[in-house]
Amino acid sequence: MKRLFISLYVAITFGLFLITWSGEWLWQKFETHASHSEPRSIETMVTLLKPYQTLYQQGNKTDVIESLKNHKLNATIHQIEQFTLLPEHIEAIDKMEPFFLYISEHEVEIYLPLNPNQVLLVGPLVFKNSHSELSWIGGILKLFAYGALAILILGWSYPLWRDLNTLKGYTDRISSGQLDIENELKPHSIVFPLGKAFEAMTRRIRELLNFQKQMMQAVSHDIRTPLARLKFSIAIAKDDLKGCDDPSSNVNVADNMLTDIAEIELLIEEVLTYGRLETAEPNLNIEQVDLYALSHHLVEKLNRNHAIQIQLHCDEHLMWMCDGYLLERALQNLLTNAQRHAEKRVDLYITNNEKGLTIKVVDDGCGIPESQQADIFTPFTRLDTSRNKASGGFGLGLAIVSKIVNWHEGQVSVSNNKTTGATFTISL
Repeated sequence: MKRLFISLYVAITFGLFLITWSGEWLWQKFETHASHSEPRSIETMVTLLKPYQTLYQQGNKTDVIESLKNHKLNATIHQIEQFTLLPEHIEAIDKMEPFFLYISEHEVEIYLPLNPNQVLLVGPLVFKNSHSELSWIGGILKLFAYGALAILILGWSYPLWRDLNTLKGYTDRISSGQLDIENELKPHSIVFPLGKAFEAMTRRIRELLNFQKQMMQAVSHDIRTPLARLKFSIAIAKDDLKGCDDPSSNVNVADNMLTDIAEIELLIEEVLTYGRLETAEPNLNIEQVDLYALSHHLVEKLNRNHAIQIQLHCDEHLMWMCDGYLLERALQNLLTNAQRHAEKRVDLYITNNEKGLTIKVVDDGCGIPESQQADIFTPFTRLDTSRNKASGGFGLGLAIVSKIVNWHEGQVSVSNNKTTGATFTISL
């Protein structure tokens, strides 16, 4: 919008300057021409009258008057003392040079000295005054200025109208459910950023709709499975209560039911967590975090009830600017995923150098096929196509890791290590 304001301001300012300057230049040209043309017309008349001065001095007084009347000029002879003249006029009479006086805006009288006591008065003669000549020119220049300004505004506003009409078409398509919007505006267009925003918005809407669709499909499947097991367990429990005297079997059935309930609770928690991360704007609580203390506490908690132990490799008092809560959540997801697939051990490496912070989670499991490494950070993606719960989680843990790392403007990747296991790397 700033670009729109600046372009409009510059266009109008430059246009007004150009129109004013060109109009002033043309006006001066016409005014100079008009102001020079009028004296030339009077001087021409004076030149034509000079022979009559000689003719009068030769004694042909009557011929002078008659000749001028034949040319439809009003001419009379007067005594000089009849007029009140200015010093420059008296000087002109002494030199026997003609002069002229304006008696109105458009009328001129020409005085032709005949002798030291008499003058020939010709007139009044009607001449076009420079102001009258310039009046129509001024009107034309005004029309030119207004027309030029109108053309300038049209040249600026038409592309804007055309591009805004294109944006309106985008809104109509979105309202009708068409979300495949591609920005067709030219990069030099003033509203090009708006077109890019429309494109990004529709892409984001498509992603959210796809996420919602995937989430509903995955959640419905994953909830249906433990619910079916619960129904089966309840049916077994009823039969056991009727025909079995061994209470331990009932305990096992109850434990399995509690496990299924915990599984549903975990699924709901994972879905809600990823939903918040996916739909919310980044709102990180960035502060100095002691990564050694954070990771040491997390490793101890995860090692407490698991056969696969995690080995921590991190310098003490390693500090880093990040959101400690979210980074711990990302580490927990990576470590629990590694424990699930490792055979004997998991290693956590946290190092800091001039390039930034590097976190590696290494396991000695079966690794990840290269053809599937690019997909494992997609929500609800599992390498196990059968979706057997015993082989993995819900397919949201690594998607949550990817979202948290992206919020920290970092990168997360996976590769297979020399021991055939997987290595997850976070670079911040």
